[in-house]
Amino acid sequence: MKKFFLLILLIFPLFLAGCDISFNAPKQQTQADNKQSAVQVQAGNEQLEVTDNKLENSANDVSASFSQNIENQVDSSTQEGSPSFDLNKEAALIADSGFSQAGLDALLKYNGAQRDNEAMAENMKMFDQIFKRFPEASINDIYSVNNFLTYGTPSTEKLLIDGRSEMFGKYLNSDRKIPTGLTEWEKILNISIVYNETFDDERLAEIRNIQTALELYFDKFNFYPPTTVSYLTPDTNLSDNGFSTTTSGTIYMRNVGKAKVPLGKDCREAQYYSYKNTGTSSYELKYCMDADGKVYTATQKGIK
Repeated sequence: MKKFFLLILLIFPLFLAGCDISFNAPKQQTQADNKQSAVQVQAGNEQLEVTDNKLENSANDVSASFSQNIENQVDSSTQEGSPSFDLNKEAALIADSGFSQAGLDALLKYNGAQRDNEAMAENMKMFDQIFKRFPEASINDIYSVNNFLTYGTPSTEKLLIDGRSEMFGKYLNSDRKIPTGLTEWEKILNISIVYNETFDDERLAEIRNIQTALELYFDKFNFYPPTTVSYLTPDTNLSDNGFSTTTSGTIYMRNVGKAKVPLGKDCREAQYYSYKNTGTSSYELKYCMDADGKVYTATQKGIK
């Protein structure tokens, strides 16, 4: 019997130790899990911080890239030069035109233009929007902007009001301020020259798209569309029934008409593309280029 009690006394501490291990094991595991979770949370926060920084840096890079593109355009235009225009003189006249009647008269005389009260009143409608966006702008600087949009300068004459307005809007989106002096107006005039040159590039791209659509039509019917319309108006489409405002069967191109970029002064009379079927396997597609104000012809052989 004594031996039995001695055996119990020896085994019982071992039993308690075993219980302690089994009871403590879940606690230790929980502590380990909590520690691991804390590490994961910290790592996650660090990752979020890194991601936020990357997003912020990316946004800054995009903004910087856009501004740099504008700067590159100006630098390129300045380096190439524009011997037929005195941009410094133009910039000075525009900058001064909003401060006195004499300043406006000097601009009009330089441009060989007459005062256009109706156009000025129309452009003045945007003043409220400009003041809301640029409350620090002075009324005189706003007048200078209005004079630029209304009358332009010799270097921006071909852009007309539509082109100058579109280009100036892009300038505001990049620089986010109203031009207030000679240097800033020179920058705008340089951008205007580059901007005007891009119109013809876009127009040529549109002509090539129409040519591609014509080839798709020819592949199906083995002849080019008959001449049903002379001018491709904005609502003209090219489908199985040829050039028409309505469509039938396969549609090869929609809205092939009016050039989708502003047309300069010399091209306003030829603002629509014209199409003529000159035979079963030939056609003429005419378009105007702002660079020289001349009408050019594209055919099935290419662009002349």
